[in-house]
Amino acid sequence: MSTRARRAGLLGAAGLLLAAPVLVGCSEAIFYEMSGMVYRDASGEITVGGELDVYDLEVGDCFDESSESDPDVPEDSVSSVAAIPCDDPHTYEVYHVFTLPNGEYPGDDAVAAEAEEGCLNEFGVFVRAPYEDSPLEFSYYVPAEGGWDGTDRDRTIQCLLGSDGVSVTGTAEDSGRQAS
Repeated sequence: MSTRARRAGLLGAAGLLLAAPVLVGCSEAIFYEMSGMVYRDASGEITVGGELDVYDLEVGDCFDESSESDPDVPEDSVSSVAAIPCDDPHTYEVYHVFTLPNGEYPGDDAVAAEAEEGCLNEFGVFVRAPYEDSPLEFSYYVPAEGGWDGTDRDRTIQCLLGSDGVSVTGTAEDSGRQAS
């Protein structure tokens, strides 16, 4: 065997070893894409969209409300969403998540008031502009009395940026920051 052939063989083997992790990562993402499951990269960012349980939404997640309806979930409730990478067109983005205190269900009005206050207080932190000065709208997902069982998961409020039927691309994080 000549030196040239040996060197080419070694370079080819090294190339395969270097490419293997990339191919494995790609095949994992492709698996998630084909299965309809959400895939998050090492930073937690959604890179492959799919159906996601509403309780699994995290700050920075982008999504559309799911078109699938669950017969076991009341009409005005949401159990899952269509998670989407934020670089793709989407309707909503989660900008804050917090948990209500443990105890008895405080009632729909009290839960809505907590959501309104908590989401409004954090709007400017995420967007970097006061709500009153921003064209963005916010809403929220709140726990329902039927699901309130005292666990953190069932007392979670997710604050959302977006308006039903209005599709955007990218994140709204820091979008209110003035250029200097």
